[in-house]
Amino acid sequence: MDVSRLDVDHARGLVSRERVIKSSKYLKLRDKKLSLGAEILLKHSLTKIGICDPIISVGKYGKPCLSNYPHIYFNLSHSQDYVACAVSDSPVGVDVERIHDIDGEVAKHYFSGSEYEYIVHNIP
Repeated sequence: MDVSRLDVDHARGLVSRERVIKSSKYLKLRDKKLSLGAEILLKHSLTKIGICDPIISVGKYGKPCLSNYPHIYFNLSHSQDYVACAVSDSPVGVDVERIHDIDGEVAKHYFSGSEYEYIVHNIP
């Protein structure tokens, strides 16, 4: 989900009170949008599988969970202006990262000769 054009004031009405409080502590607008967008995307994803009343709490080891749906797992990630969400009936993870151009000198230093050649000739 691209949160770059997310209206923070409108988004606050779509998330939990806890998320509003958490997002208000961020200084940067982008961070507020990522925080709000993460819960909006999670709730949207959950409605797709029939869960319209999620209670998000903190489980063992500080990981967020759905206390009223303990058999449903989710994971969130964000980078730059994007938020990603995965939902499953088994433990799940997701990661999103901004793609950077490859620095050939760094690649040459860290990869073997054949790996470096593959990178140079196959990755745009």
